[in-house]
Amino acid sequence: FNNGNIFPENYDLTYVATKHIATEAISIPNNVLGLLKSKIEEKGLYFGNDDVLSEIVTGLVKGNIILQGPPGTGKTTLAKIICEVFNVDYDEATAISDWTTYDTIGGLQPDFDGKNEILTGKNGCIVESILHCCNTVVKNEHYSGEKQASWLILDELNRCEIDKVFGELFTVFGSDSLSMQRFICLWYEKDENKKRIYIPNRYRIIGAMNNIDKNFVYDISQGLSRRFTFIEILPPEEEYFEKEVKNAKIQSQKRVSEKISVYGGIRIDDSYYANINANSAFIAAEQNLNELIRHIRYAKENDTSYLGLPIGTAQVIDVFETAYITFIIGEYNIAEMKKDEFVSVFDSAIASRIIPQMDGFDFMKLNSFYTAISEKQDFSGFQKTKRAIYKLVH
Repeated sequence: FNNGNIFPENYDLTYVATKHIATEAISIPNNVLGLLKSKIEEKGLYFGNDDVLSEIVTGLVKGNIILQGPPGTGKTTLAKIICEVFNVDYDEATAISDWTTYDTIGGLQPDFDGKNEILTGKNGCIVESILHCCNTVVKNEHYSGEKQASWLILDELNRCEIDKVFGELFTVFGSDSLSMQRFICLWYEKDENKKRIYIPNRYRIIGAMNNIDKNFVYDISQGLSRRFTFIEILPPEEEYFEKEVKNAKIQSQKRVSEKISVYGGIRIDDSYYANINANSAFIAAEQNLNELIRHIRYAKENDTSYLGLPIGTAQVIDVFETAYITFIIGEYNIAEMKKDEFVSVFDSAIASRIIPQMDGFDFMKLNSFYTAISEKQDFSGFQKTKRAIYKLVH
């Protein structure tokens, strides 16, 4: 298997040999918190308080983590940034409700050997990602590989019945000792060289879980909660809101320019956006928009005009991106537009991008919220938004 070398170039044919690199400890980058913060800013995410970054690094040094929070807070993007900072490759998988251990660990599948139908072993996504990690580690340690390991990003983890799909993995992930060799027995493999695979100490799972999606969330057992560090990824607190919106506009402009570089003879560049952002009518309309988003996201005691639906930064970016695209495709004459025309575009963006996420929210709070914002003059131009909310409560 190893072409005369002490270590094989990969473990594709001999899983059992993975035990010889399984104890290699993870390498933690210098100034890891600073690097993580810098990369997050590059990608346009904004969390406000940096304490969450320390929680992430601490959790990863110890073992596997799960990022949980409402949709749109950037959990999956954050997981990829973490991998970049730790200099690891990654595999991705998205959980679904009917997952079993066949999908995560593996099992038998029908095959054809040229003459007869046979049953052959098939690795699940976690076993495949562990094998990928082992191959990456051996290249890094003995063949000048660039990445120190490979991890698994498990998205939408709340949609599967976790205790069922993890199976015996609860046992192997039960210890974070560097001296203990952890392995999975692959009962479905006929080849003796593939009946056992060792889990490298450099291997990590980063799970992403939407805790707002109550229709799909399965109860998290104590068994899982002891084997993962749960880190809450929430929208920035209200004190950081203005900075978040400023950053969201920049990110939305980048996205739009990637999609539309020129339209109707007009170049969609920084000067185009500067023209819009400096327009006094746009500024006035944007103030109303930001105030509405603030009222949707945050909650205040004894004030029913604040809903408390924790929408993420991604939704804020979506609203501005939708508005900018509308201005471009509609060939709006920005210089001659009035405030109510800008509000109308923002209204459509809110109604289509944010209001659908209110479906299933607390009915009494939503009903009170609708009544309260209907009475506020600042939101008088958001007619589509109010009609969309009305449909949810009547």
